Amino acid sequence: MEKATIQDQGKEGLKAFLSFDKLIVPSFIKVIFYLEVTIFLLIGSGMASTFGGGFQVFLGLMVLFFGPLFSRVSCELTIILFKIHDQLKIGNERQKDIL
Repeated sequence: MEKATIQDQGKEGLKAFLSFDKLIVPSFIKVIFYLEVTIFLLIGSGMASTFGGGFQVFLGLMVLFFGPLFSRVSCELTIILFKIHDQLKIGNERQKDIL
């Protein structure tokens, strides 16, 4: 009997995955954020430490400051979009129950 319930859960999970009912991107947002910050820090420090002139050092410092900030804002906006999606789905299910 226990195997049947595990198989049923597996089938439901696969069905939700294939029908895009369960979203997997929100769980990867933190990983994406840390990768972006690492890339911005490497690029910015590389630009700021080279001997290309004062303007290149200035641009490197700007990338060091604004890169992670931009990454954080873009990830937060993505999370907000997913939360809006969840709330719309809940509201749709409630409306179906009423009707």
